[in-house]
Amino acid sequence: MLHAANQTRLGKKNIERLRRALRLAYKDATPFRRFRRLAIEQYAGSHYGNQSTRAVPANMIELMVNVLTRSLVASVPRVMVTTEVTKLKKPSAVMIELGMNRLLKDIDFGDTHRAFVKDAMFSLAIIKVDDEKVGEWTEPETGEVYELKMPTADTVSFDRWVHDSAATKWRDLQFMGHRFQMDEQEARSMYRGKIKEGDVKEETVDRGTEDGEVADMAKESMTAREDYRKKVEAWDIFLPRERMIATFKSGEGVDDMFGEYLGTRDYEGPKRGPYIPLRLSDVPDNIMPLTPVATQYDWHEFINSGYRKLLRQALAEKTVGGYQKGSGKDDAERIMGAGDLQMIGMDNPESVKEYRFGGASQSLLAIIMHGYDRFMSMSGNLDALGGIQAQSGTATQDTLLEKNATKRLEDMQEQVINATKQVVESLAWHIVRNPLFEIPVTYEIMGRKTDLTFTEENIQGEYLDYNFNIDPYSLQHRSPGEVFNQLVGLLQGLLMPAAEQMAAQGVTLDWTQIIEQLSKLSNTTELKDILSFVNLPEGQAEFGSSPQRQAPVTKRINERVNRTADTRQAGESNVTQLMSAGSQQGGGIG
Repeated sequence: MLHAANQTRLGKKNIERLRRALRLAYKDATPFRRFRRLAIEQYAGSHYGNQSTRAVPANMIELMVNVLTRSLVASVPRVMVTTEVTKLKKPSAVMIELGMNRLLKDIDFGDTHRAFVKDAMFSLAIIKVDDEKVGEWTEPETGEVYELKMPTADTVSFDRWVHDSAATKWRDLQFMGHRFQMDEQEARSMYRGKIKEGDVKEETVDRGTEDGEVADMAKESMTAREDYRKKVEAWDIFLPRERMIATFKSGEGVDDMFGEYLGTRDYEGPKRGPYIPLRLSDVPDNIMPLTPVATQYDWHEFINSGYRKLLRQALAEKTVGGYQKGSGKDDAERIMGAGDLQMIGMDNPESVKEYRFGGASQSLLAIIMHGYDRFMSMSGNLDALGGIQAQSGTATQDTLLEKNATKRLEDMQEQVINATKQVVESLAWHIVRNPLFEIPVTYEIMGRKTDLTFTEENIQGEYLDYNFNIDPYSLQHRSPGEVFNQLVGLLQGLLMPAAEQMAAQGVTLDWTQIIEQLSKLSNTTELKDILSFVNLPEGQAEFGSSPQRQAPVTKRINERVNRTADTRQAGESNVTQLMSAGSQQGGGIG
């Protein structure tokens, strides 16, 4: 992270041209920052922090974002390392794979990865891969001191991001970078004589950036706040062609966002640079993506506007009693004075009636329900993905529909896997080329575990000799019930039928462990209690290799039962009826 700055790599003219380009690029991204702030405010709702957002009774954005995020990434990705160089396949590829998977756990990449995907729901998502100093090591013979570094991967907020807005493809970007904070002592050490007293912030202040940053939503006030440590804010700008990082002071306000030039340093990292984007849907000839929230925001606003109006109508509803003047007055007074369930005598019951005025419009409710169905459908069949509502009359049909619904996610899942693969490749570049990097790993085969240490000395060949891939199934959520069914299917379909062949090669099924796992996955502790584990007599056949027994005589009755399911189709039928019934009422959304 911290490198000595080279003050002479960029001339004054280039520095000024870069600063002007940065200011224009930052302004060009203003509409995207504003929409992102607006969408996240809707996602958080009116009761989060110090917000003035209108009521969000049906938070469709929160529903969509969390269902899609969980469908795209539910766990820490698992790295698979391969190589086409035969002599490297076993020792080095396996060691790098073990080291990478351990590293992802140590740096809490699961949380970072989930935030990365969730960011992509709202805007361009960015991860920065770098290494940070975690200590020092002294060479015993020479006394020379070396930095110990750990690779890191952290998300970059789009509020603090800038890129070349003139480019139409990511590979054509002339610059990209982000704003960051560093402690006063670090800044003074790196940029000697360039950090003035006015650059040191004892308080965090509003920079006047449009409507504020998303990070300000949870804060009571956007005015000055005292920080625990004094900080200096700066911009790191990566220049791909020059393979350098230029640093500028961060100013206050959009027009002065990029302040004094502090210097440059050489970039040490993979060819793609330190920043890796995630764009779930590309727009031709544009860097900025079309996000899921942007495509469905109008439906979200439509539904909530309707619900707010429906609530106003319901609260304005009045129920009053009326009576016919003259003969009905006495009966009306008797009714007003009567208690609940009390019997009273009336001269003319027809002269007193109850009248209702206003109330919630059925046709408006039908339109809202129609909007809800359109949102769920156009967002990728969310009710099937999220298990919110039955889609058919049977569980089997629902399972098939859920699998079909996931096809809508295939493009997004491919984008997530590709971006994650790039992050993993960049992290691997840092550990493979770091002679001082060490991490403990455990190698397990056939139930036997061996503790090892990943170091550069254990790696043969070059970084480019290896291929890094992501197991797509590692990103999916598997419930204990799903794992149980997969294990039972594997036992019945492969392992038990092949028990004899496996035994001939010295492989047997450990039924003690199998019962233990099935009991745990099914949450049926009684399973272990009703089974007794004893040593089999010598010569007795292994379980699964005994001859098949004939099934007992059974009787099967097939019965067709018609049931009305609470499905979306049934709901749409009800909407049609409501709209027909309420066609004589007003109640459009205004």
